[in-house]
Amino acid sequence: MSYTATILGTNNGTNYYVSVIQNSNTGNNNVEDNGTQLTDAQMTTLINSQFTTETFTQSKGIYNALDSGYPILAEFLVKGTDQYHEITFIGYDKTNTSDPQLLYMDTNTGQTNTMSLSTFNSGSVRNPTVITGTK
Repeated sequence: MSYTATILGTNNGTNYYVSVIQNSNTGNNNVEDNGTQLTDAQMTTLINSQFTTETFTQSKGIYNALDSGYPILAEFLVKGTDQYHEITFIGYDKTNTSDPQLLYMDTNTGQTNTMSLSTFNSGSVRNPTVITGTK
């Protein structure tokens, strides 16, 4: 079973979770599955309606959360803009002890990328939420 299927379940893809938000916000027709960004409140509603979570502080940091098998959803600042988009941290590499690399999935590209721990701590990432399971 794929990592995505393990986290999201085998019957529910992205469209399902976006439809949950659309149905709970009937007056908002702007939430789509074609790149329209959810507001912070909508993203929180979506996450809390489908997943069990811990705060970043409760999980005792990024390494502990990832070592426990929990992905971390967060917002990442797009370079040269004041816009954020969602990414999911899924692992790390401590080979470079002076600045370890964090592995994440980028929702804009569908690609796996890396980010230095110093970038993570610089304010480029906000609202990290540890996903501990599904509801």
